[in-house]
Amino acid sequence: MYNSKNISEIEGKQYDLVVSAGNRADSFRINNNGDADRSEIDHLVDTVLTAEIGELVLISTVCVYPAGGAPDENATLSERGLTPYGANRLHQERRFTTSVPTTVVRLPQLYGANLKKGVVYDLANDYRVEHIRPAGEFQHYDVRRLWGDIEIARAEGLKSLNVATPPISNETLAREVFGRDISGQVPPEPESPFAQMYTRNMTTAHAALFGASEAYLNTMEDELEGLRTFARASAEERN
Repeated sequence: MYNSKNISEIEGKQYDLVVSAGNRADSFRINNNGDADRSEIDHLVDTVLTAEIGELVLISTVCVYPAGGAPDENATLSERGLTPYGANRLHQERRFTTSVPTTVVRLPQLYGANLKKGVVYDLANDYRVEHIRPAGEFQHYDVRRLWGDIEIARAEGLKSLNVATPPISNETLAREVFGRDISGQVPPEPESPFAQMYTRNMTTAHAALFGASEAYLNTMEDELEGLRTFARASAEERN
């Protein structure tokens, strides 16, 4: 209902449920302009809180966890060691959760129709594939699952949900899903100093609620099969 142009119109409104997914996502720019990004976030939070809200769902990010380890929802959170992008989104989590009943939903890499960034998009569209680092790992999530998973989290009264899927190397993704061999590939530019400053292995303590086991919402094979289905559909659309 709202975007950056009309968000001021939320003032004084009353809602049983508000879903906030209004943050900018251009992490490269944000990591080099962290103060400006935090000001934008504070303005968004201040504006949203002018409404009377019964419940809020906040779409957040894996980037609130630093590199290393396999943190779940019980991990202690700190801005120390995070990128500006991650630190600012943790700051937003704290502001909302201390002001209104909130379910925080932390996302990994997304794939799906109309999403035009990320390694899955690049491989599916043969876009800048030479810049992909074979050994890099990401956790991939089909955005079509999102609202169903959010409804489970809300029904169970979860304060936070890590949308955790098994990490897959870029080399494995390219080979198993797109039939491409990128092993040994060396991108022409150095890696961003921010690129590895968040965990590639976010886990969840709530897998059983989603019919899963261990620390993820699905298995690696399920994740790969979902990616293959998406890849086939993308290829059919292009043809």
